[in-house]
Amino acid sequence: MKKTMAIAMLALALPAAGDSLGIKPGLWDLTTTKRTLDGHDLSGMTSAMQQAMAALPPERRAQIEAMTKGRLSDAISNNMSLCISPAMASADRPVLDPSGRCQPATVTRHGNKMSFAVSCASKDGQANGKGESVINGDTVTTVMDMTTSDAQGTHVLHTESQMVWRGADCGSVKPLDQQTQPQHP
Repeated sequence: MKKTMAIAMLALALPAAGDSLGIKPGLWDLTTTKRTLDGHDLSGMTSAMQQAMAALPPERRAQIEAMTKGRLSDAISNNMSLCISPAMASADRPVLDPSGRCQPATVTRHGNKMSFAVSCASKDGQANGKGESVINGDTVTTVMDMTTSDAQGTHVLHTESQMVWRGADCGSVKPLDQQTQPQHP
């Protein structure tokens, strides 16, 4: 379930990437403003996990980051930087995880709003969700609800996030569609 939840959280956070909606290629800062699981606020858990990681010896922290291919910090953080490639920006569909486990089921647009439904599958379980992104200039606000089902049961994840465009140059941040994904058996 942890893998499914991490994928679902990434899918929740990333809004549409279509020229018709004004998403620009380049560097975006993503802030998760609210995250609940089965109605319980996860922000306290996020802070505790961040503190626990910070308290680890540097060698152990580096070892954990290497084992998770640097994604652990992203999974427990409320803030991260993302690079949207020109290909992603022109795809005119929701930006989901690059591993291909999440696919848009439906996408509808009205003005600067996009409503969508997604479906994610992995060997660990299934996740289905729906949400809405609102694009105002260089800011994208997304709200999404995702229901996950796996061996441990069914859970509902609610996420609210905001992306802010920082510029066309991504610097050292690799575009999402060009990142090497870990192999999932």
